[in-house]
Amino acid sequence: MAGPLPLRLTDPSSAAEKLLLHAGPVQSLAELADRYKEVFQQAQRQWEALQQDGQEARTMLDDPALESYRQLLYDADGPLAGVDLSKLVLDDESAAAVRELEQRAGELENSIPDVPSTMAVTEGTPEDLRIHLRGNHITLGEQVPRQFPQVLSPGRRIPVDDKQSGRLQLARWLTSGDHPLTARVIANRVWQWHFGQALVRSPDNFGRLGQRPTHPSLLDFLALRLQDGNWSLKSLHRLIMLSSTYQMSSTWNQGYAESDPENKLLWRMNRRRLEAEEIRDSLLAVGGNLDRRMGGSLLPTKNRAYVTSTANIDIKVYDTRRRSLYLPVVRSALYSVFQVFDFAEPSVPNGQRQVTNIASQALFFMNSKIVMEQSEALAGQLLSMDKASGKQRIQGLYMKVLGRPARDEELASCLAHLEKYSAALEKHGITGADQLRQSWQSLCRALLASNEFIYLD
Repeated sequence: MAGPLPLRLTDPSSAAEKLLLHAGPVQSLAELADRYKEVFQQAQRQWEALQQDGQEARTMLDDPALESYRQLLYDADGPLAGVDLSKLVLDDESAAAVRELEQRAGELENSIPDVPSTMAVTEGTPEDLRIHLRGNHITLGEQVPRQFPQVLSPGRRIPVDDKQSGRLQLARWLTSGDHPLTARVIANRVWQWHFGQALVRSPDNFGRLGQRPTHPSLLDFLALRLQDGNWSLKSLHRLIMLSSTYQMSSTWNQGYAESDPENKLLWRMNRRRLEAEEIRDSLLAVGGNLDRRMGGSLLPTKNRAYVTSTANIDIKVYDTRRRSLYLPVVRSALYSVFQVFDFAEPSVPNGQRQVTNIASQALFFMNSKIVMEQSEALAGQLLSMDKASGKQRIQGLYMKVLGRPARDEELASCLAHLEKYSAALEKHGITGADQLRQSWQSLCRALLASNEFIYLD
């Protein structure tokens, strides 16, 4: 509402105009100030008179000119709101220099790169809470001081003073050498990552209702090595991957299978399907289109400013060749490719994803945009081998997609597929380069849809 003082009055009968203009020319700044003072005082007197006459419901004066002055008086920021008083005393040259510097400062501020950030906590005012009886926040019991669960720390209760929340003490307690669970939970999850099944097959539950470890001594060994190695996950990964157990093949042994059908004793490596992120990245990799750049974010909005729903999600945020690690996980609009291949529900903790085998997964390899694009790119790579024969191209395809050479029967099957597909295209009037490209694209898509591409054997 506030702004420059109104110097022009359009109502010749206005009391404000009479005070400002009809008294004759202004001889000095002091006289001009006195005239404005009279106008403001008259606006104030008329407003107070309205209030005293019981007209509190009135929101403005009848005289529009005086009303503009009253608004300046009652504006929350005062009559000089929005005016940089420091610039009023500058000459033209200095004011131009200030504007130039301000513009330069704005350009520099806009050029600052985004600094990586992470979520963290700060200490507030700590307080003790009352027990929620039977988990009900309305039915409250006695107040309990902040401390650690007695069942998990018998005989060594760690006190928390009144000036701290207890977060730091909790972190130290969880990672102390005497704590029995933290290192075991982490080592169990790392083992599960490499083998598909953890040593404790209920990774979210180490309690009485959870499963017992198949190799308790091994779990303790890994947990101690993790602690002794300064909690280095990289060292723990290296230790597991250099073991003979990790380097086993998945070859079947009927005798062992009869004794241990679930392979709990790890007599072979389990066959494992790739997870959703790995399937997507593998498709991009064999098509030669995986963007391996590291760092950055694909969300176009700033932290804590991104709110969406399924109706207004910008699908273009998923239309990228960056590794799946950098795709945003929006709970209300999860990436459709992830949903098909058992991506974990992002709203709840989940220690182990489910592995399903459903029709939509086969339909994905038949019809999805990403499979069509990468099979076409893969076919283009094979056809760029100008002097290669059909068998040589097929061998190159098998090495790139499955990591092994094609067998004789597979070579014959692929050549027969190319011949039949080309004949079908020719019946529909597709010949020449288009016929050749679509035939090889069909073969590439068939190989990408094979179980051998999405399963580690």
